[in-house]
Amino acid sequence: MTESVMHSGSDSEASATIAGARNALPIIHELEQLAAHWQSEGDAPAARTCQYAAVLLASLYRISEVMGYEW
Repeated sequence: MTESVMHSGSDSEASATIAGARNALPIIHELEQLAAHWQSEGDAPAARTCQYAAVLLASLYRISEVMGYEW
């Protein structure tokens, strides 16, 4: 997930967003761990699905940051 977010802005901003998203939504960390598990098992489609879900949740977190949590 980190690579996807890193392409969208500064490294420090992306790192802060990812850390904040993981703290606010612990499932992001669980999805990253599950993606690593599926990758090690050789199931790339399952790994990508978990990664995409984690990126989606982190993106929603980022949108809420930008909107000032007013949504």
